[in-house]
Formats: sequence, C-alpha cells, structure tokens
Amino acid sequence: MKTLIIWAILTLTTVGFALTKEQGENTRNTQATTTTTSQVDIFVDNTIPDYVAVIETTTTTTTTTTTTTTTTTTTLPEGECSEWYSVAVEAGWEIDQLNKVGRIMWRESRCAADAANKHYSFGLMQIEWSAHKSWLKSEFGITQQSELYDPYVNLLVSKWLFDWADNAYGCGWQPWYMSGDWC
Repeated sequence: MKTLIIWAILTLTTVGFALTKEQGENTRNTQATTTTTSQVDIFVDNTIPDYVAVIETTTTTTTTTTTTTTTTTTTLPEGECSEWYSVAVEAGWEIDQLNKVGRIMWRESRCAADAANKHYSFGLMQIEWSAHKSWLKSEFGITQQSELYDPYVNLLVSKWLFDWADNAYGCGWQPWYMSGDWC
C-alpha cells in the first residue's frame, strides 16, 4: 500500500518537473502565459493521505504584431539654394517656407555652408555668434562657432530663431531683416 503511495508521489513529481522544464523552455518565445493550479486528493483504502499532490497545467497564448510603414514622397520646390532644401525640411522648416529660406541663404552666404563674415556670422543662414552664443549653448549645446558650418545644425538653429522671433515680434523672418524685407 505504501509502495503505491510512494509510486504515485514519484509519478506526480516527475510530471511536475517535466511540465516545469517545458514551461521554462517555452517562456522565451511566449508573450502571455496562464498557469492553472488544481489540487488532487489521492484516496487509498478510504483514508485521506497527509499530503496533497499539486498538478500544474499551462496554457500558452502567442500574439503576433504586424507593423506597416507608409512612405510619402513630396517634391521640393526649385529655387535659390535648393540643394539645401531637404536638409532644411529635416531641420524642421515647412515646405512652403523653403523658397524664402533659399532666398535668405543666397543673400546671406551665396549657399556656402562654410561662409563667415567680419561681423562674426556663420554658415548658410549667417547666425551671428556674438548676439546668439548664450542661447546657442543653452538650447543646443553649441560652444564653438565652427559648429554653425554644419548645414543641418545651421538650419536647425535658424528654425529655432525663426520660431522665437515669430512669437516675440510676430514675424519669424525679422532676424534676417538686413538681407531683405521679409516681414
């Protein structure tokens, strides 16, 4: 009789180990796992044993995610310094602003990313270092004038300056008033 009880306990333990091992191996590839536990009482000779066998059953649910990417192609306008228009869009300029940005780049730097003047203005949009160096450092971490030669950085800073002037003066083009009547 006791042999039968010991055999039942060993069988349940072996099944438990097998299930636990299989569950551990499958968990890596599974996003959701639900475990249900039930108790089974074993009766031999109408006596209730001093132990309770626990059997775990595992239900595995796998979820698949699909990602769709949509690409939109926009034709950029032609104009002065249009070779920099894609960089300007990447820096945050709107497509309807590109022709004016191009005209300012032409007037300020003749479309040369490495342009500098004697008044300490640098890059495509001629960002004036002496007037703007404090916020260039605080807003962008720019500590060297030479960083303004990078076309993306220059156009990104110019867009920030445009947005600031638009809020402060009602005309974002105001910082470039010396190169034309933009407002």
